[in-house]
Amino acid sequence: MGWKLKLGEGIVAFYLFFAIIAPYVVNRENVENWYSIIYWTHNPRFAPPEWVNLFGRSLPVTETIEAVKAGEGVYRMPTASTIPPP
Repeated sequence: MGWKLKLGEGIVAFYLFFAIIAPYVVNRENVENWYSIIYWTHNPRFAPPEWVNLFGRSLPVTETIEAVKAGEGVYRMPTASTIPPP
């Protein structure tokens, strides 16, 4: 048996192992809501997963910032469309 065949068998065995064990290790609620769009709406679309930092990158944790209405202590900065012409 060649080394390429053994490597291929190892890769297939690796994927099969994780395919079989994943439903028992992953959060049950996430598995049940995998295809539910409403369940995942609060997750930022382009945010990297938390495990990215395990590979040496030091990215800050993704946070969702809620919008604040202008009021006491919050000021709107003038933009080109809000400044009256001279």
